[in-house]
Parts: sequence; structure tokens; C-alpha cells
Amino acid sequence: MMTNFEIPEDKFNVKYLINIIKEDLKEYQFETFNLGISYPYSVTEEEKLLLKKEFQYDLVVGIEKELLKKRTEVSFGDIDIIIDFNYKQIEYKITSLYIYGIYNKYSRELPQTIDFCYKCRGKGCSFCNNTGILRNISIQEIIEKYLREKYNFKELKFHGAGREDIDVLMLGNGREFIIEMTEPKERKINEKELLEIENNINNNEKEKIKISNLKITEKEKVAEIKNEKYFKKYKVTAECETEINQEDLDKITINKEFKIKQFTPKRVAKRRALITRERSVEILEVKKINNTIFEIEIKAEAGLYVKEFVSGEGEKTKPSISEIININCKCIKLDVTWIYRE
Repeated sequence: MMTNFEIPEDKFNVKYLINIIKEDLKEYQFETFNLGISYPYSVTEEEKLLLKKEFQYDLVVGIEKELLKKRTEVSFGDIDIIIDFNYKQIEYKITSLYIYGIYNKYSRELPQTIDFCYKCRGKGCSFCNNTGILRNISIQEIIEKYLREKYNFKELKFHGAGREDIDVLMLGNGREFIIEMTEPKERKINEKELLEIENNINNNEKEKIKISNLKITEKEKVAEIKNEKYFKKYKVTAECETEINQEDLDKITINKEFKIKQFTPKRVAKRRALITRERSVEILEVKKINNTIFEIEIKAEAGLYVKEFVSGEGEKTKPSISEIININCKCIKLDVTWIYRE
């Protein structure tokens, strides 16, 4: 957030600047602030030292008194106030609020985050009916809808501990995520309010998602959940080109643990580095459904492309289920049934 100001004849007028800041921040809740000043280029170093000692000190004391806030002694506060005399601007950097949670997903038509149109990159075009998006709703947008009923903020950013494909269910103990609310006007969020939001989502959106364990967290938690090492259990339904028998399926369980080498699949090549990845996979159970379809439960290291582990994608994944049983097959249904966190 930024505002312009006119420099008065007495350019270092404390009262004038305090009144501007007070008006700009009247709708924002905050307890601590930092103050930074870019002095005019014409000011000498000696003059600058004097200004910091007198003018800047008086300005800080005045803000504390008029707004009943306190300056923080660390590198970050609720709001950074930056006054630039050269550009006649005051910039306010408002610290985001972070909310931790866990979600389960029960729809095979629901992306995790906003699905922006790949042709216009969210700007709006004829392909997306000028909406900028390709689908009407996502987990991110569902949560944002209920948060906006309670809180006023500029933008909502969604940080997930990984993601599943749109057509994959997230069952079991769910997936961790963190919501970042930028430029929030309300900072006093309590557990009771978050529980109410959680219940509203679960009551009204139960066919799509379930949200649990909402709580205020810190920015550092984003990197923590994104860098977390974990394994996932999947239930895979696979379909084969030709008939299969029990002997074919028994080949999968001869060696229950595999080291899989995967080159980046074609379907994610636009957003992932083109490299070969190695992941570990444990076969838990294989069950024949009919002459061409079987189910397989696996426990896999995070980052495995499960659909390609089934198909092989033209030997980009080795070994694959198709290679092991020597019959071409593909994944027709996939569920994440548990996430094992270290």
C-alpha cells in the first residue's frame, strides 16, 4: 500500500506526517511497526545523522503516542512504514497473516489452487470467456470464500505440502497447507473464529472437501511443510490392454520394493525440470478386479509420478507396472489414502 504526500515548507514536519500515517492506517489492526526514511538526496551525511537523532526519534515517539502502538526492535513488525522524501511517498508493508490447516478432498473435479487459463495466463481471453480461469472453483477459492466472510485482506495465497492431480482424491489423514492472507486489516484472529470457519466449510462443502486443525502459524512454517520429507500411500486402479491372470499379478509382488527412475512426464513438462528422478516404492497389496482391471496399494516416496509408474510412459519410468507384467496398462483411478510424515 502506498500514498503520496506534499512536502510542506517545513519538510520535516512531524505532526504533518503523523496525521497522514494515522489516516492511512485507521482501518488496520496492528501492534508493532518499523519506521524507515529515505532522506532527500541534498541532505549531507552530517545532516542525516542529526535528523535521525531528532526528527526521526520524534516521529517514532509521535506514532507510538497517537496510534497507541510500539516500535519493534527486531527486523520485522506488523507494519513497516517507509517514508521517501525524494518521491514524496509513504509505503506501508503490511505483514501477512498465516493460517495452518489440513484438507481432505472428495471430488475428482477440484484442483488445489486456482486453475488459471494457460493461454492468457489469467488475464482473460475468449478461450476462458474472459474469466482468466479454466474451472469455476478450487480448494483455495472455497477456503477464501469463507475467510472473506469474516476478515478483510487483499489477496489469499495457498501453500500446500505438495499437491495431488485434479482427478485424485486426498483421503486418510489429509494434506497440510498454509493460507497466507496479504495486507490483512484484522490481525486479532482467535481459535474460536477459526473453528467456526472450519465448521462452516465442512457443513456446506462436505461433498468436496473437509478442513481440520485451522490455527494461526508463522511464515517459517511455509518452508517447513514444503521441505518436509514424507511418504504417501496410494490406492491405484489399473486397466490393462489385454486380459490378465493371477500369475501376471504375482510378478509385481516377487520384489516388493523398487527403486524407480523417472524422467519428467510429458503432462508436467511445462512446469517441472526435465530431469531423471529416483524414488522408492513399496508394494503393499495387489488385487484382481476382473479380467483386465486390478487394484494395487503402494507406499511411495514423495515426488513419484504414480500414473507413469503404472504405464511406464514409453519407458520414461523404469521399472513400471506395465514392464513388470509385460502388458500395457494405465491408471484409471487414483487415491491418496495416507501421508506418512517424519
